[in-house]
Amino acid sequence: MRVRSAVVVGAGVVGASAAYRLAARGVSVTVLEAGEPAGETSSRSFAWLNGNHKPPLVYQRLNQDGVEAHRRLRDELGRAPWLHESGALRFALDGAAAEALIRHTERLRSEGYPAEVIDAERARQIEPRVQFGDAKAFAYFPREGWAHGPTMVRTLLGAAREKGARVLIGTPATGLDPRRDGVRATTPGEAFEADVAVIAAGRFTDQVAALASVRVPLRPTCGLLAVTSPLAEPPRVVVHAADVHWRPEPDGRLVIQDDETDEMVGPDTHESPELPACAILLERARRFIPALADARIEAARVGIRPMPEDGYPIVGRVPGVESIYLMVTHSGMTLSAVLGEVAAAELVDGQLDERLAAFRPDRYLSRR
Repeated sequence: MRVRSAVVVGAGVVGASAAYRLAARGVSVTVLEAGEPAGETSSRSFAWLNGNHKPPLVYQRLNQDGVEAHRRLRDELGRAPWLHESGALRFALDGAAAEALIRHTERLRSEGYPAEVIDAERARQIEPRVQFGDAKAFAYFPREGWAHGPTMVRTLLGAAREKGARVLIGTPATGLDPRRDGVRATTPGEAFEADVAVIAAGRFTDQVAALASVRVPLRPTCGLLAVTSPLAEPPRVVVHAADVHWRPEPDGRLVIQDDETDEMVGPDTHESPELPACAILLERARRFIPALADARIEAARVGIRPMPEDGYPIVGRVPGVESIYLMVTHSGMTLSAVLGEVAAAELVDGQLDERLAAFRPDRYLSRR
C-alpha cells in the first residue's frame, strides 16, 4: 500500500532524514519530538562517516553507501553544511599493529572500498598539524569524513517544512495504536491518524515501540567526547591512533574520543570537563598535536548509543504490524542519509531494498 501520510517519532539525524525524504515524495508528514531536535545522541556522536571497521561485508557496503548518500543529499538540496569531506587517516606505532593496518587496508581495497596505504611524507601532506612520531604504517581513506549532527537535523527539518511537513517540538508520543488501515498516534494534546508511524527515536526506540506492543531488543552503550578550547590551527582530518581519535569541530575546537575512556562513563555520568577520562584523552592527544599544548577541555559530552541487541540496524515494517516502520541503528550518523532514502522508497513505492535484507525486524522482533 502506498503511504500518503506518516507520523515520524524522533527528530535526530535518522528521523530528520526520513521526514525530509518522505515529505519530498509528497507524503503528509508530522514529526513528533519529545525534547529538542538532535538533543540526544545526534549531538553527542563522534560522527565519523565511514564503513571502515564494520563487518560483515553486507554491513560494510551499506555504511559505504551511507557515506555516499550524504553527498547525494547535498547534491539534491544544493547544500550540506553538516558534511565535512575531510578524509580520514589511521596510523600504527608498532610493528604488529602496522602489519594489521596494512592487511586491513589492502582487504578494504580488494572489496572496492576507497583505501590506500601511504608513507609518512604523504601523511604529513594530508595532515601537517599532527606529529606522527615513529609511526610504522599509515592508511588514508579519502571518501570518509565527519558530520555535524545538529546542523544536519536543522537543515533537513527546514527542508521538510518547506515540503509541507509539520514538526512538533517538545511533543512526545504517548500512544501508538496500529489499525488495519493505519495507525493512531496520540500526544498529550492531540491525536494523529496516519498510514504509518516511523519510529526513529534512537535509544528510546524500544519505549516508543512498546506503545504499539512491539518489542525492540536494545542494549545501549555509552560514549564520551572531550571537547577542547578553540585552537588557532586545529587538525583538519579525522585521525585514528591506537588509543585516541580526534576530529575537528566547525568552530576550531577538537573532539577527542577513545573506546577505552568510553568505558569510564555511564548513562548517569555528569557531563563535566573535569572528568578523569577527559584528562586522559587530552594527554594522549597532546603526544601528536602541538596545538594542544596550552589547550584545555571545555566540555564533555556523554552519548547513549541506540545499539540493537545484535549490533546491527533494525529497519523496516514490523511483521504483523504493518503500520509500524522501525529505524534504529548504532551507526546513525553514517547511515542516516541512506536510511532516509530507503524508508521513503519502501513506504511510497512498496519496493523492498535488498541492501536491508539482513537487517529486517523479523529476525527477532515479536508482538506482545
